[in-house]
Amino acid sequence: MSKPEQRKAQFFILLVIVLGITLFLGYRMNRTPNPIVVQADAPKFSAITASQGEARIRLDLLDKKTTDEDLGRKNLFTFGVKQPPPAPPSKTPPGPQPPSNVISMPPAQPPRVGPPPPPPPPPIPLKYVGFAFIEPNSKALIATLLDDQQRHFNAVEGDVYMGRYRVVRVTDTAVEVEDLEFNRKQTLPLVKQ
Repeated sequence: MSKPEQRKAQFFILLVIVLGITLFLGYRMNRTPNPIVVQADAPKFSAITASQGEARIRLDLLDKKTTDEDLGRKNLFTFGVKQPPPAPPSKTPPGPQPPSNVISMPPAQPPRVGPPPPPPPPPIPLKYVGFAFIEPNSKALIATLLDDQQRHFNAVEGDVYMGRYRVVRVTDTAVEVEDLEFNRKQTLPLVKQ
């Protein structure tokens, strides 16, 4: 072989070696790791306290043991509020004792309060935005109602809207609507737009 052919052969061998190394490294990088071989480092926790503006997850509080007495007493929706310690017993001297021949009555107990009253039913979410006569010379009105989602509904007396609201009475200034679910009536005044 001549000198130029030897150089071409050496260059070709060098290119084949570079190609082999590139394919080998590309295969190794795209391969999924074996879960048995891969071992994650153990997480290291530090006991750094958070400054005023930082938010940190305090895993050390999760490891704290709680007694059964504390269960259900913590308010999950308050952050960082600690319960005040119980007040120490007062050390005031006791008042004068009643004479022994006087029968003492037990203190009157406050009246028991039942469950709180149910909340009032929600207001009817309809607005009365206009009216029209069914026929030009008739006295029967047709009402135009508008609900919160900006959908229009034309109604006459007796119509039921959304399966819940019945139009009881229509005038040119107001519409009386009955909520069938809560069995109550509400008068909706005409809204000027």
